[in-house]
Amino acid sequence: VAATLSLSALSRQAQSFKLAERLLVDPLRQLGADMDGPAFGFALPSSLGLGLQPPGDGSNGYVSDSGMLDRLVTGRAEDFLPSYEAAHQRYTRSLVEEAGGLDRLNIQHRLYYAYTKHLWATDHHDEALMRVSNLCNVVDMVAHCDRGAQDRGLRVACWLKLGEWTMAESIQPGSAPMSESLQID
Repeated sequence: VAATLSLSALSRQAQSFKLAERLLVDPLRQLGADMDGPAFGFALPSSLGLGLQPPGDGSNGYVSDSGMLDRLVTGRAEDFLPSYEAAHQRYTRSLVEEAGGLDRLNIQHRLYYAYTKHLWATDHHDEALMRVSNLCNVVDMVAHCDRGAQDRGLRVACWLKLGEWTMAESIQPGSAPMSESLQID
C-alpha cells in the first residue's frame, strides 16, 4: 500500500494525473470497494447521525458556515461529534465484514484518502471536500466502535485535511476576513 501511495504521489508530481488516479482507483476496485458506497461515507443511514452538522439541515455535507467553524475550533469536540452507540457498532461490524476484515477496510480508507488528495490537487475541490468529509465520518465511527488495528494517523489526517481544505475554500479573494478567534498572533 505504501508503495502504491508513493508511486501515485510521484506520478501526480510528474503531472501524470491519469496514471496517478489509476494507481489509486484500480486497487480499490480490485478490493471490491464501491467509491460511492458506505465504506466511504455515502448512503449511510441518517439514523446514525454522523457528521459535524446535524442531519437534515440541508447542508452539503461539510463545514461551510464560518460561525460553525469558529465554534468547532474554540469549542469541545464532544459538542460536534455523535456519541457512538450499539447501532454504530453494528453498522461498523457490517462495514468491516463487507470489506473482508478490518485490515482490508483500513487499506481501502488509506487508498481512498489519497484519492481525495488527488482530487484536490487536480482542482476538483468541491468533490474532494465532500468525499473527505464523508470519509472522516466513517473513519471516526470505525475508530470508536472497533478499536482494533484502526489507523489513528489516518483519522487525524482526514480531519486535519477537512479543516485545511474548508479554510482554503472559505478564504477566497474578496471574501470576508478570518474570524479573530481563528487568527494567530
